[in-house]
Amino acid sequence: MRIIFGKYNFKFTIFSWLPFAFAFGSLPSCMALSKDEVPALWMWLGGALLGTAAHFLNVIKDMEQDKASGIKGLPQRLGSKVSGVSAVALIAAAVVLILLTFTSLPVAAP
Repeated sequence: MRIIFGKYNFKFTIFSWLPFAFAFGSLPSCMALSKDEVPALWMWLGGALLGTAAHFLNVIKDMEQDKASGIKGLPQRLGSKVSGVSAVALIAAAVVLILLTFTSLPVAAP
């Protein structure tokens, strides 16, 4: 991630979710790319939504320590309750997106 985002530390900004969205959005595409196919849009967007939700959920347990340390990412600014609700909404959005948009499940190579 450092190669792409450089030395900029998103952890202290409202864009703290961006590296998670990028990483999780890229991960499912590896299946399609390994088969020389263009990744479907639902893979990118579904992964990005789930990655952002993972970030919100991961921060909740350390919320007070992060605030004391001066970390002010988006979840810290929103608080534990709103971060939890946001994570659930993001997961629901990812599930709906994936169920409504994919055309077929990936098939294992013979």
